[in-house]
Amino acid sequence: MSVTSVHNSIDFLTRDIVLKIKVTKSLVRGEYVTTDNPDQTVQAALLPTSRADQRLFPEGTFTLQDRTLYSASDLGMDQDDIVEADGKTFKVFAIMDRLFEGGFIKYFLKKDGRIE
Repeated sequence: MSVTSVHNSIDFLTRDIVLKIKVTKSLVRGEYVTTDNPDQTVQAALLPTSRADQRLFPEGTFTLQDRTLYSASDLGMDQDDIVEADGKTFKVFAIMDRLFEGGFIKYFLKKDGRIE
């Protein structure tokens, strides 16, 4: 339960999105091993990162190819996870948990291939 009903403002934008989350959490013989989780279909809104959100991060961090994923529940993603959505690959750059205040979580996604 959230303090406000801000999450209702993104309800009309949510749709089924198939996420493929690749977790790099396993350490095997001194090397990290990437494991693929089963695809999960979630109700979320995938939108371009807004100008207001771009101001939260250092200049040049986000481009037009990057996205913000809004979800009314925790999707179990962590920073640096690799995500496929809408046929494009992204890396979770940052997570803004607003479940208490607004009833949603924002996942900032960077288009894969430009991430150092």
